[in-house]
Amino acid sequence: MFGRSYCFHYRYCVIILLNIINLHNNLYNTSSIFILCGDFNIDYRKDSHRQYYLESLLASFNFFSTVTFPTRIFKHSSTQIDNIYVNTYKLDFSVYPFVNDLSDHDAQIIAFRDICIPTLRQSFTMIRRVEKSTIANFAYLLRYETWDYAFSETEVNVTYNNF
Repeated sequence: MFGRSYCFHYRYCVIILLNIINLHNNLYNTSSIFILCGDFNIDYRKDSHRQYYLESLLASFNFFSTVTFPTRIFKHSSTQIDNIYVNTYKLDFSVYPFVNDLSDHDAQIIAFRDICIPTLRQSFTMIRRVEKSTIANFAYLLRYETWDYAFSETEVNVTYNNF
């Protein structure tokens, strides 16, 4: 997200954070919950000025870090360069690693307990246009149907299902 750790590009960080600020300002209300996650290429296990600046900036928007374990483990070392930030202490949650062997980074899973998510009501209405052109098209299509499969049966239920 921010480029490689050996080549940290400040302008990418600024662009991303400006987008976060814009999103936050447009969507934020006191009940909104935001989750910001990714590979920040800042090792949170070591104190650094980059970590301090990122933490300070995100804290100004009420975001706090949740990952407290190594996310990239090598033979003789480990780093914590992936993180999940949330903007609420109100909810009960836990964060834990998920080793998936698909990447050199372990995935992080955040599990919220007792969260109420409103269900979206979706209703679908099927509307069939009945007018001269659709009736004519239906009659045309019926002419090319073979009715042998419907009338060759003597059992009513089979005939109905075949129809």
